[in-house]
Amino acid sequence: AKYDALDITYVSDRVIVMGFPVFKAPHAPTRITRGNPGPVVARCLADQHAGHFMVWNLSEDVYDYALFDNQVMEMRFPGHPAPPLGVLFKVVTAMASWLDADADNVAVIHCMTGRGRSVVAAACYLAWAGEYTSPMESLNAVCERRGGTLEGLTIPSQRRYASYFSFVVDGVKPRAAPLVLRRVLVNGVPDVSVGEAVGAAGGGGGGPGGGGAGGGEA
Repeated sequence: AKYDALDITYVSDRVIVMGFPVFKAPHAPTRITRGNPGPVVARCLADQHAGHFMVWNLSEDVYDYALFDNQVMEMRFPGHPAPPLGVLFKVVTAMASWLDADADNVAVIHCMTGRGRSVVAAACYLAWAGEYTSPMESLNAVCERRGGTLEGLTIPSQRRYASYFSFVVDGVKPRAAPLVLRRVLVNGVPDVSVGEAVGAAGGGGGGPGGGGAGGGEA
């Protein structure tokens, strides 16, 4: 009950997603001013999972890990670009190793907000562990546990890379070399003069789409 105000969610029995643990200087010269009060989070984990928790920091910021008994692993990547598959697999396999080591161990994940990066990493692990049939099914379930929706807690690129993670798990090898778009060829473009283009934009003239009610539609 004393920890109910914390932004901490058990998305499974042994996987926890939480908001960023905020510390005052000198423990953390961080730009994050709102989130979980770090000392309270540290006490919560010590009370409930003493000696059996590991924290994965997926954010760009660091803090005094000694307050978590140095049980923190940095797996940082930017929030809005898609999570790199290599980093995603490192997070998932590290979580799997930790959770397999002891039945009492729990994995705690946070990014800057406890949303996109955190829920994607948690969902990919739970799918990897066989608790869901696919990362996308897992992602929906994790978002629901976090009290939000897939669209509200993640961005399209994060959802897309969860699908890519699924492809790799299913045995579809990613392309080793990146694909580069060098040129685009367009055939059959009509030759429209500047005058005609201006007239068409103003809705004037006859023909298809011209004049009357059609001219004012956007």
